[in-house]
Amino acid sequence: MGRLTVLKQIARDLASQFGPDCEIVIHDLKTNDPEHSIVYIENGHVTGRGIGDGPSNAVFDVIRHNNKKGSDSTDEIQDHSGYLMKTSDGKILKCSTSYIRDDDGTLHYVFGINYDITKLTMIQTTASLRVPMGYIYVIVPVTGVLIMLFSLMNAADMLHRDFSGKEEV
Repeated sequence: MGRLTVLKQIARDLASQFGPDCEIVIHDLKTNDPEHSIVYIENGHVTGRGIGDGPSNAVFDVIRHNNKKGSDSTDEIQDHSGYLMKTSDGKILKCSTSYIRDDDGTLHYVFGINYDITKLTMIQTTASLRVPMGYIYVIVPVTGVLIMLFSLMNAADMLHRDFSGKEEV
């Protein structure tokens, strides 16, 4: 049984275990076009990718860095577990990336797990207020807009003031 077959079986099992919010992706780095390296994916709707698409920017940066250094440098590439990413549509992902080497030590596959934790952050509550974190995440940009609006109103008011010293008290 080949390495890719085993990785696909593991990917199917993990996706089945963790459900539709867990994307499992396998990249084949020995392809001629690394920007189209996905050879297997489960739950691709999490990131909107499919077979034939490319890696995330984080993984692609590691691959490019490795290619610049040459094939002798694969020992410095380390697996990366439990990091957070945000998708273009606002999903918060907890990700893990494993770099799979051939028997001769050359980098061949990238095995990625991308778990959408957006729903989990929405049900999490703050320790002190017991308010759902989803409300906090919504309030922050709203208050930013309000601060900008009041700053603009204050600046407009300052432009219309009479600074000749004859103001009413």
